[in-house]
Amino acid sequence: MTCTERTRTGSTLTAVMLAAQLLSYATGCRRADASAIAVQELVESWYPLAEGREVRVLDVKADGSLYRVTFHRAGPQPQLETIFVTRDGRYLVEALRPVQQESARLRDERRFAECLRDAGLRIYTQAAAPFSQQAVAQAGHFGDLVAIDCSSAAENCHKLGVTELPSITHGGEVFSGVKPRAWLESRTGCK
Repeated sequence: MTCTERTRTGSTLTAVMLAAQLLSYATGCRRADASAIAVQELVESWYPLAEGREVRVLDVKADGSLYRVTFHRAGPQPQLETIFVTRDGRYLVEALRPVQQESARLRDERRFAECLRDAGLRIYTQAAAPFSQQAVAQAGHFGDLVAIDCSSAAENCHKLGVTELPSITHGGEVFSGVKPRAWLESRTGCK
Protein backbone atom coordinates (compact mmCIF):
# COMPACT_ATOMS: atom_id res chain seq x y z
CA MET A 1 0.00 0.00 0.00
CA THR A 2 1.41 3.39 -0.94
CA CYS A 3 1.54 6.41 1.37
CA THR A 4 -1.25 8.02 -0.64
CA GLU A 5 -3.42 4.91 -0.28
CA ARG A 6 -2.77 4.65 3.48
CA THR A 7 -3.61 8.34 3.99
CA ARG A 8 -6.74 8.11 1.81
CA THR A 9 -7.87 4.97 3.66
CA GLY A 10 -7.30 6.63 7.05
CA SER A 11 -9.13 9.78 5.96
CA THR A 12 -12.21 7.86 4.87
CA LEU A 13 -12.32 5.85 8.09
CA THR A 14 -12.72 8.95 10.23
CA ALA A 15 -14.16 12.41 9.86
CA VAL A 16 -12.31 13.72 12.87
CA MET A 17 -9.65 16.15 11.75
CA LEU A 18 -7.05 15.31 14.35
CA ALA A 19 -7.44 11.57 13.90
CA ALA A 20 -6.73 11.92 10.20
CA GLN A 21 -3.74 14.13 10.99
CA LEU A 22 -2.39 11.61 13.49
CA LEU A 23 -2.84 8.77 11.03
CA SER A 24 -0.82 10.57 8.40
CA TYR A 25 2.02 11.06 10.91
CA ALA A 26 1.80 7.47 12.17
CA THR A 27 2.08 6.04 8.67
CA GLY A 28 4.94 8.36 7.81
CA CYS A 29 2.88 9.88 5.01
CA ARG A 30 2.40 13.61 5.26
CA ARG A 31 1.13 15.82 2.55
CA ALA A 32 3.30 18.83 1.91
CA ASP A 33 2.54 21.83 4.09
CA ALA A 34 0.39 24.46 2.50
CA SER A 35 1.93 27.91 2.55
CA ALA A 36 0.55 30.63 4.83
CA ILE A 37 -0.66 32.45 1.71
CA ALA A 38 -2.49 29.34 0.48
CA VAL A 39 -4.16 28.96 3.89
CA GLN A 40 -5.17 32.63 3.83
CA GLU A 41 -6.74 32.17 0.39
CA LEU A 42 -8.47 29.00 1.57
CA VAL A 43 -10.07 30.74 4.56
CA GLU A 44 -11.02 33.84 2.54
CA SER A 45 -12.76 31.66 -0.05
CA TRP A 46 -14.31 29.11 2.32
CA TYR A 47 -16.25 31.43 4.64
CA PRO A 48 -18.18 33.27 1.89
CA LEU A 49 -19.09 29.86 0.47
CA ALA A 50 -20.10 28.37 3.84
CA GLU A 51 -21.69 31.41 5.51
CA GLY A 52 -22.22 33.98 2.79
CA ARG A 53 -20.02 36.53 4.57
CA GLU A 54 -16.63 37.84 3.57
CA VAL A 55 -13.68 37.58 5.91
CA ARG A 56 -10.37 39.41 5.96
CA VAL A 57 -7.46 37.34 7.23
CA LEU A 58 -5.18 39.37 9.48
CA ASP A 59 -2.61 36.75 10.45
CA VAL A 60 -1.57 33.17 9.69
CA LYS A 61 0.98 31.63 12.07
CA ALA A 62 2.35 28.10 12.26
CA ASP A 63 1.37 26.54 15.60
CA GLY A 64 2.59 22.95 15.90
CA SER A 65 0.84 20.80 13.30
CA LEU A 66 -1.69 23.56 12.62
CA TYR A 67 -1.90 27.09 11.34
CA ARG A 68 -3.55 29.58 13.69
CA VAL A 69 -5.58 31.96 11.50
CA THR A 70 -6.90 35.26 12.87
CA PHE A 71 -9.48 37.14 10.81
CA HIS A 72 -12.32 39.67 10.83
CA ARG A 73 -15.80 38.70 9.66
CA ALA A 74 -17.48 41.34 7.53
CA GLY A 75 -20.61 42.96 8.90
CA PRO A 76 -21.91 45.96 10.80
CA GLN A 77 -19.76 44.98 13.79
CA PRO A 78 -16.66 43.15 12.55
CA GLN A 79 -15.77 40.22 14.79
CA LEU A 80 -12.19 39.17 15.43
CA GLU A 81 -11.96 35.37 15.35
CA THR A 82 -9.34 32.65 15.43
CA ILE A 83 -9.57 29.26 13.74
CA PHE A 84 -7.09 26.49 13.01
CA VAL A 85 -6.20 24.85 9.70
CA THR A 86 -4.08 21.72 9.37
CA ARG A 87 -0.65 22.38 7.94
CA ASP A 88 -1.57 20.48 4.78
CA GLY A 89 -4.65 22.71 4.31
CA ARG A 90 -7.08 19.79 4.30
CA TYR A 91 -9.04 20.48 7.50
CA LEU A 92 -10.36 23.55 9.26
CA VAL A 93 -11.55 23.62 12.87
CA GLU A 94 -13.10 26.58 14.63
CA ALA A 95 -12.28 25.57 18.19
CA LEU A 96 -9.75 23.43 19.98
CA ARG A 97 -10.32 22.12 23.46
CA PRO A 98 -7.31 22.06 25.78
CA VAL A 99 -7.27 18.42 26.85
CA GLN A 100 -5.49 18.85 30.19
CA GLN A 101 -7.71 21.74 31.31
CA GLU A 102 -10.90 19.99 30.16
CA SER A 103 -9.83 16.77 31.90
CA ALA A 104 -9.16 18.64 35.13
CA ARG A 105 -12.52 20.43 34.89
CA LEU A 106 -14.35 17.14 34.28
CA ARG A 107 -12.59 15.47 37.22
CA ASP A 108 -13.66 18.39 39.45
CA GLU A 109 -17.23 18.17 38.13
CA ARG A 110 -17.36 14.42 38.83
CA ARG A 111 -15.95 14.91 42.36
CA PHE A 112 -18.59 17.57 43.04
CA ALA A 113 -21.48 15.37 41.88
CA GLU A 114 -20.13 12.37 43.80
CA CYS A 115 -19.77 14.53 46.92
CA LEU A 116 -23.41 15.68 46.55
CA ARG A 117 -24.51 12.06 46.14
CA ASP A 118 -22.45 10.88 49.12
CA ALA A 119 -23.88 13.74 51.22
CA GLY A 120 -27.37 12.38 50.52
CA LEU A 121 -28.54 15.20 48.26
CA ARG A 122 -31.05 14.18 45.58
CA ILE A 123 -32.73 16.23 42.87
CA TYR A 124 -36.20 15.00 41.94
CA THR A 125 -37.16 15.87 38.40
CA GLN A 126 -39.43 15.38 35.48
CA ALA A 127 -36.75 14.68 32.86
CA ALA A 128 -38.24 16.62 29.95
CA ALA A 129 -39.17 19.72 31.97
CA PRO A 130 -36.89 22.75 31.46
CA PHE A 131 -36.82 23.71 35.16
CA SER A 132 -35.86 20.15 36.08
CA GLN A 133 -33.03 20.27 33.56
CA GLN A 134 -31.86 23.57 35.07
CA ALA A 135 -31.92 22.06 38.56
CA VAL A 136 -29.77 19.11 37.48
CA ALA A 137 -27.40 21.43 35.58
CA GLN A 138 -26.60 23.20 38.88
CA ALA A 139 -25.06 19.93 40.05
CA GLY A 140 -22.65 20.12 37.11
CA HIS A 141 -21.75 17.95 34.17
CA PHE A 142 -22.41 14.78 36.17
CA GLY A 143 -25.62 16.00 37.79
CA ASP A 144 -27.36 12.81 36.71
CA LEU A 145 -25.58 11.10 39.63
CA VAL A 146 -28.02 12.84 42.00
CA ALA A 147 -31.06 13.14 39.71
CA ILE A 148 -34.13 10.99 40.17
CA ASP A 149 -36.77 11.11 37.43
CA CYS A 150 -40.24 11.07 38.96
CA SER A 151 -41.97 10.74 35.57
CA SER A 152 -42.23 6.96 35.71
CA ALA A 153 -42.84 6.46 39.44
CA ALA A 154 -44.47 9.61 40.81
CA GLU A 155 -45.95 7.72 43.77
CA ASN A 156 -42.44 6.94 45.07
CA CYS A 157 -41.52 10.62 44.92
CA HIS A 158 -44.75 11.57 46.77
CA LYS A 159 -43.92 9.05 49.53
CA LEU A 160 -40.68 10.99 50.11
CA GLY A 161 -42.59 14.27 50.47
CA VAL A 162 -41.80 15.54 46.98
CA THR A 163 -44.93 17.32 45.74
CA GLU A 164 -43.38 19.77 43.26
CA LEU A 165 -40.80 19.22 40.57
CA PRO A 166 -38.01 19.95 40.61
CA SER A 167 -37.33 19.42 44.30
CA ILE A 168 -34.18 18.74 46.26
CA THR A 169 -33.96 16.56 49.33
CA HIS A 170 -31.16 16.70 51.84
CA GLY A 171 -30.98 15.95 55.54
CA GLY A 172 -34.64 14.88 55.69
CA GLU A 173 -35.86 18.20 54.25
CA VAL A 174 -37.52 18.92 50.91
CA PHE A 175 -36.74 22.12 49.00
CA SER A 176 -38.82 23.04 45.95
CA GLY A 177 -37.52 24.70 42.82
CA VAL A 178 -34.17 25.28 41.18
CA LYS A 179 -31.36 26.07 43.60
CA PRO A 180 -28.08 27.66 42.48
CA ARG A 181 -24.80 25.78 42.73
CA ALA A 182 -23.74 28.03 45.64
CA TRP A 183 -26.79 26.79 47.59
CA LEU A 184 -25.87 23.16 46.88
CA GLU A 185 -22.31 23.87 48.04
CA SER A 186 -23.35 25.62 51.26
CA ARG A 187 -25.97 22.97 52.06
CA THR A 188 -23.59 20.01 51.64
CA GLY A 189 -20.08 21.43 52.06
CA CYS A 190 -19.21 20.11 48.58
CA LYS A 191 -17.05 22.28 46.36
